[in-house]
Amino acid sequence: MFVASIFSNLCITIWIRRSSVNNDQMHIEDIFEDLEAQFDSVTKKDTNHPFHFQARIIDIKTMNFSLKLIAPIIGLDFIAGLDLEKPIWHIFSTRCISEVHFLEAQDQTLPKVRQLTEPMETFLQHIPLPGLMRWRTFDNPELVRIGAVRGTSDGFLMTHQGAEAQQICVPILSLAQLSIDSVDV
Repeated sequence: MFVASIFSNLCITIWIRRSSVNNDQMHIEDIFEDLEAQFDSVTKKDTNHPFHFQARIIDIKTMNFSLKLIAPIIGLDFIAGLDLEKPIWHIFSTRCISEVHFLEAQDQTLPKVRQLTEPMETFLQHIPLPGLMRWRTFDNPELVRIGAVRGTSDGFLMTHQGAEAQQICVPILSLAQLSIDSVDV
């Protein structure tokens, strides 16, 4: 991809030189100077720290609502964080998010965005259990289910629901949102 970008820039540079109004003779040194400048520009962009890693708050927008999260975590297929208003951790599949806005915070003690190289399934293995959780699935995003989550196994979230403690296995890939009540111990 990088080579293709440089090659296309070379073609554009040559075409611009050929179609110049003055019809001056094209100088190979000028072409290489332009290419060097473009190469320097591209490599500087790649080495800069992405701006969103400096954010301390993210604003998640889905089709139904907007929510601000602190202590944000970006995984391979999810975005998680602590609700700005309530002690609830939210984990969203990136498939249900329509927009993400990276915001600065007045409180500089809040953690900056953290990036993980793991999918939601792996991330869920690290959460404290058992715990009271609410979740939405892609097939019915309006319905919020509540249950005590016991853990994960083979791609499923293992839960108990209701007074009878009925066991339900929810496919992790079907989760649009998972909310976990945070309790300080």
